[in-house]
Amino acid sequence: MELIRIDLRGKAQATITQVERWYELTCFDYVINEWTEKYQDLSVALARLAVLSDCVVLGGVFATDEDDFTYVANEFLNAEVTDYESI
Repeated sequence: MELIRIDLRGKAQATITQVERWYELTCFDYVINEWTEKYQDLSVALARLAVLSDCVVLGGVFATDEDDFTYVANEFLNAEVTDYESI
């Protein structure tokens, strides 16, 4: 099931799709380059989408290799919210 589809200022298109128990992030540059990355958590797929968006739209300096991204974002992605109450 497709969850998100965005156009990155005409430079690329990205989608996040739920496939069974994982999430696929697919990016296409409107020419020939298309790739898919798989993640167990939606939050990681969304964070990766944000990084790719920055790189495509703004020419950002975040790591673009999946392994580099995981290493750089590890602390942020493993953070937990504590001391909160459900409403």
